[in-house]
Amino acid sequence: MVNESGYSDNLTSDLKDLLLDLTSDFIFLHDQEGNFIYINQTAYKTLGYNKDELMAMNLFDLNVPEFTERIKSCINDLMEKREIIFESAYFRKDGSVMPVEINSQIIEYEYKNLVLCSVRDISLRKKAEKALSRELGVNSDLTKLSRKLLESVPIEAISDMVLEYSQKFTQSKFGFVGFIDPETGYLISPTMTHNIWTECHVKDKSVIFEKFGGMWGWVLNNKKSLLTNHPKDDSRATGTPSGHIAIETFLAVPALDDENLVGIISLANSDKYDKQDLEVIERLSDLYAIAITRKHSDESIKKSEEKYRRIVEKFLKVSNEIIIEISKKE
Repeated sequence: MVNESGYSDNLTSDLKDLLLDLTSDFIFLHDQEGNFIYINQTAYKTLGYNKDELMAMNLFDLNVPEFTERIKSCINDLMEKREIIFESAYFRKDGSVMPVEINSQIIEYEYKNLVLCSVRDISLRKKAEKALSRELGVNSDLTKLSRKLLESVPIEAISDMVLEYSQKFTQSKFGFVGFIDPETGYLISPTMTHNIWTECHVKDKSVIFEKFGGMWGWVLNNKKSLLTNHPKDDSRATGTPSGHIAIETFLAVPALDDENLVGIISLANSDKYDKQDLEVIERLSDLYAIAITRKHSDESIKKSEEKYRRIVEKFLKVSNEIIIEISKKE
């Protein structure tokens, strides 16, 4: 049959399918129960199914279960409003999840109300939103820490905050933060009394480390950051002592004042560390280095003041004794 444009209906239908397949969006046509009537090529190729597999499925088979009730509610809204836009998430054939934005509208076909959906993959958008949200959170917490540095807060409290934020940013189960004693060169870790202390069963534990060992020791000795998601295969790992927490992943950053080593942030057992984790902890370590340097500066000033006070007291004492002796002679 030839239509009004002079082309056959089959040719017109083929062109429609071609145009629908060229779009980067999924095109679904389904009934109110979620049974598919039409699916464009983009949909089944991107989701990893062949056409027959996807046509045999139901809309609710694709949706991640947590979105099931939302989809049902949206279909009810759609019947009333005739067109809606909402977000959901689909399973690919390999089991991975794809966040999607769905533009649905009601169309009438053969006296039935069907649902036509244009579905867009929003994985990149969600990734960007997550990154932005994380960056805002990091900046907010770094601002709080910076404000604490302007106050007379003990280095132990600052260390606690640094560890708290470090674990929060990287989702690390364990970690410790410590500073170098400028007189002895020992590492002092006031945060070691947290969950590491209760879950680690190494004998004779201490918050003071005279020698630097293992991967965290490598970081201190080399003044370099270390990130590994396979510590057992890392040449810098020296194993763990009996009773020690099993290290599955590891990230540590030295706190440096110019080239001077002043402390460390050490973390372990996130699911997986990445470049972003490293960058955030390096930003934290810069602030921690400032706090440590300020602590050492304050202590140096106090020691100078104490030394000056003792000198003055000794001078006054000697002067007073001389005056007394002179008075006796007179």
